[in-house]
Amino acid sequence: MVRVGVDIGGSGVRAAVVSADASVGPVSRRALASRAPDEVLRTVLEVVRPLRPEVVGVGVPGFVREGTVLASPNFPEVRDWPLAASLTDALGCRVAVHNDANAAALGAWALDGRERDVVLLTLGTGVGGGVVSEGRLLTGRRGVAAELGHLYVGGDHPCGCGGRGCLETWLSTSGFRARAAERGLKLASGAELLALADTDPVARAVLDDGLGALADGLVTLLNLFAPELLVLSGGLAQAQEVLAPAVDRAMRRAIPTSVAGLEVRWLGRADSLAIAGAVEGL
Repeated sequence: MVRVGVDIGGSGVRAAVVSADASVGPVSRRALASRAPDEVLRTVLEVVRPLRPEVVGVGVPGFVREGTVLASPNFPEVRDWPLAASLTDALGCRVAVHNDANAAALGAWALDGRERDVVLLTLGTGVGGGVVSEGRLLTGRRGVAAELGHLYVGGDHPCGCGGRGCLETWLSTSGFRARAAERGLKLASGAELLALADTDPVARAVLDDGLGALADGLVTLLNLFAPELLVLSGGLAQAQEVLAPAVDRAMRRAIPTSVAGLEVRWLGRADSLAIAGAVEGL
């Protein structure tokens, strides 16, 4: 069976054939001319059709329920978009649609052997995450549970999800830029913040606040889900030496039985995780 995984990002679409062991074949890419739903759908079809899929799994940044994208901070025109149904009609095959971080969590679980309980955090422009427990992705009956990046960790800063004080407002490129700007420091990227942190006191303070929020958030996640594997991925996760002390602090503060035997895995960008995980179960 030809399983094709798709990852929809803010700037483009990527797709590849995924084998039974969750390894990802050569990746096809197309840029998005716009973020309008019709353009996104057209681009996905353009990338996927040449791969001749028999089943398709899609990861998309947004809130997803039963194949419908309810809303997406990255795609402001999207509201109640029946993406799975649209792709099924166009391709004539079975299609599953996941939140992209949930797809990445499934990918990490599958590549690990599909046995251990996994908590994954993606740290980049935003913060996402997913939980696989006893072989099941946790999404709840409404499809939007376990939004780990929107765990409340303190404060009143507004988040793109509509909430306030989310982990994403403290520990993400967007969060770093907003908090630095409030203190008069203009940042182009999270990498710039990391580069400045040793010499600029504002950058240092913003980074330390983010690391504190990461430690606080992880304590809650580790105590709630008691995973056997914690995966950190995304652009910011490439800075393992900077983030690792916050992870270690969280593990020391967590319930000992919840973190006994826990493995922490740093995967950096790990661009293929959502592609691999989007087809799990198909």
